[in-house]
Amino acid sequence: MQFLKSINRYKFTIICFIAINYLCFMNAPEISSPRYILSIRFDLFAHFSMFFGLSFLFFFEKYRKNKDKILKSSENHKYILLIVLFGFFIELFQPILSNRSRELYDFLADVIGSYTGYSGFLLLRKFFFTYF
Repeated sequence: MQFLKSINRYKFTIICFIAINYLCFMNAPEISSPRYILSIRFDLFAHFSMFFGLSFLFFFEKYRKNKDKILKSSENHKYILLIVLFGFFIELFQPILSNRSRELYDFLADVIGSYTGYSGFLLLRKFFFTYF
């Protein structure tokens, strides 16, 4: 029963996690030439956005669950490390499970997106969530 409550509590994070897995491991032969947005490769922007969203959603749902508790920085960095490890394993297994290659820049975009998502959550919590 507790497991089902946890799933319901983090449902948007779980949906985002599943979507990232699908997008990162689907076969995409048409992604052979890099496309650019504002002179940034689109795939780097996509990796950054996915992990920004995953990190932001996780901490938002965690905060919504425990509004009265102060978010401890050391505990949150453990969660960010798990999200970063998820990005690492995606890059590690992409050549095995799909026709994509490993790229260090994709992993760095995952890391930066994870930390930026957490920082964005902290900024929004400080300025906007105090009114709710």
